[in-house]
Amino acid sequence: MVLLNFRSVEMKRSIVQDGQNGTMFAVQHSLFCDIYRDLSPRQHNICRNNLLLMESVIEGARLARQECIKQFNNERWDCSSISGKSTALGLMTKYATKEAAFNYALVTAGIVH
Repeated sequence: MVLLNFRSVEMKRSIVQDGQNGTMFAVQHSLFCDIYRDLSPRQHNICRNNLLLMESVIEGARLARQECIKQFNNERWDCSSISGKSTALGLMTKYATKEAAFNYALVTAGIVH
């Protein structure tokens, strides 16, 4: 069992939420990574092998959502289709749109940052 400190995790619904307070979670590798059925087998392996790095991934996704909302605040598309609840990162879409491309770029930049 690994003890993780995630600032924005709600285990049952989505990794990305708008919570501000830190919360401690005791998570088994398989439980944490297997909750999300939308991850590919390769992504599950990456998650299991790098569980301690998942906090950075989660924080990067949270930053991406905040930046998307900030950048498109007064636009027709205001990130409202990014509910934060649909996938493991809560930010992905099935459709190849310019908004989805922008969102993927933000998530990647947020994680790398």
